[in-house]
Amino acid sequence: MYLLTYVIGTLAISLIVYYILSILPIGSLIISTFSLSTGVELLEDLMPAGIALALLAVMEMLPETGVEASLTMSSLSNVMYLKYISSNFTGANRMIVGAGLPIIFFLFYIGKQKNSELKFKDSLLVPIFFLFVSTIVFGVSVITSSFSVYLAIAMVAIFIIYIYASYYNKNMKRKEEEYTSVTGKIKSNLTKKHTILLASLFLIVIGTALLYYSIDPFIKQLLEFSIALGIPSYFFIQWVAPFATEFPELSTFFLWSRNKAYDSSISALASSLIMEWTVMMSVVPILYLLFSPEHYTYIPLDYLQKMEIIITMEQSLLFSLITFKLKVKKWEAITIFLLWIMQIPLIFIGTTQSFIVSILLYSMIIFIELFYNYKILKVNCIKTIRWIKKSIFDDLFANFAI
Repeated sequence: MYLLTYVIGTLAISLIVYYILSILPIGSLIISTFSLSTGVELLEDLMPAGIALALLAVMEMLPETGVEASLTMSSLSNVMYLKYISSNFTGANRMIVGAGLPIIFFLFYIGKQKNSELKFKDSLLVPIFFLFVSTIVFGVSVITSSFSVYLAIAMVAIFIIYIYASYYNKNMKRKEEEYTSVTGKIKSNLTKKHTILLASLFLIVIGTALLYYSIDPFIKQLLEFSIALGIPSYFFIQWVAPFATEFPELSTFFLWSRNKAYDSSISALASSLIMEWTVMMSVVPILYLLFSPEHYTYIPLDYLQKMEIIITMEQSLLFSLITFKLKVKKWEAITIFLLWIMQIPLIFIGTTQSFIVSILLYSMIIFIELFYNYKILKVNCIKTIRWIKKSIFDDLFANFAI
């Protein structure tokens, strides 16, 4: 009875959203992401926890991926859209780090008698290590050459290895109280596995449908608003689009952290970033290869987009260095937030000047992190590589040998 009521209620809400889609596509986008993430959370008891967290990151990244796919397909008929391809990616990536980590630390800080150091378990070393690798590979490749389909294949390969590693990462299981209130309510009323599976699949289908019908109106609305306000469309998409696509994800970090699931929050955050650096951006050159008349194997990026990718790469590397030592200090969380939010006024002082200021500041903080934490970073790196070799590759080769 509860399942039937939930299905009917969700269908009714979905129909209402569909009819107002042309007016408020951002609302449909947010609802679709909540539906997708809740659907995946319901599956966690039916699969390894590491895989469930990685799948959750995939589902929560679908709105951003949809925006990238829509911009790519639009650029095939209108080359103007080509200069916006990296806008949503860089904006979403920076918001996850710039807002996500401070949210997690703030909730820890106010709940731990103002303890200024948040510590994590060793299980976080695996996602952070893969985030570092994917950031370096993608960032350096795009900056030094072009955005090619060969890079896309390499990035997808990294993501597949990460998923395989997540399967072996046994220490990521969450406690029941760490679920979001919506998921916990559903799970408490659906005790049988087949009903949980049906509810999950239903939410995923509804979320996907809403996402499909809301992406194009959402992008067109952003472009219209940017022109009306006189703000460069690249920066408008970069800063406004993530507020819709990342809102459910930031809400997940908030709810998990409020329930003291700090490790799960950081792991989900890292998984989302890995998904963006690998699969999400790989969609762009693959679509170009498949659907462009000339079947291009690469996409040229202009000066603006390459500089934005450099800043995004530095922020991702800084986050990796901070969390790879398995503790976050108060000044680090504050610095991450300030470095992210300060880029809004820097837009108005001039493109070249803002790039120089941002790159220098990030480089300085990265150097400080490396200088003071070199030993612990080295130890954790060696520990992670040995774990990956022993738990993944040795096991894989052993299976082939059999």
